[in-house]
Amino acid sequence: MKVTEKRPEESLKEFAYRVLKENIVNMELEPGRLLSENEIGQQLGVSRAPIREAFSQLASQKLVEIQPQRGTFVTLIDYEYVEEVRFLRSVVEKEIAGMACGCLTEEYEDQLEENLVLQDFCLRKKNFQRFLKLDKSFHKLLFDCCGKQVIYDLIEQVIPAFDRERKLSFEELNPRQIYMDHCEILQAIQAKDKEKAVSLAAEHLTHVTKDQKILKEKYPQYFK
Repeated sequence: MKVTEKRPEESLKEFAYRVLKENIVNMELEPGRLLSENEIGQQLGVSRAPIREAFSQLASQKLVEIQPQRGTFVTLIDYEYVEEVRFLRSVVEKEIAGMACGCLTEEYEDQLEENLVLQDFCLRKKNFQRFLKLDKSFHKLLFDCCGKQVIYDLIEQVIPAFDRERKLSFEELNPRQIYMDHCEILQAIQAKDKEKAVSLAAEHLTHVTKDQKILKEKYPQYFK
């Protein structure tokens, strides 16, 4: 498990939750793994209480499963759950892409273009962990541009299990198409072509379904 430093503003529970979530999403803690409160507490330098609190929050996001008398396990990837999150994102993000055609400012345009430059750099360096963060930042910028931060935050509550599969797909498959999709979506928004932007945003998330079939064949032990 990779441990980063505690941020000054974080409580012990928030610190434990963030580190555990990052490791689960990034597949450092693989699906099905038994998690030890004592071992994690020693690695993080915290007592068992914040670890238990973090486990509870992670369980609500379908990242761990707490089994009485057995322990806490990293959940297997649930195809049906990931598909529901994909459907939710698809419905909402089509609307966001269309709305952005009418409200893209120069400030957000500059940030989105900078984000794409960094995405390309990360792909060339095969830094897929950073690419996932930039992928999420790209979509967040579109939500922010449209003034829909609350909706983005709500989606973030259910998306970590979805992000975990995306990270695995970036490692095993070619994520450059994701980057190319982002470029085309931004170009359509800049051209104020609402119909094209909506169509591209809808197509963008179909990669998840296609990738999952390949991943399930290669890593059946990771899937429910």
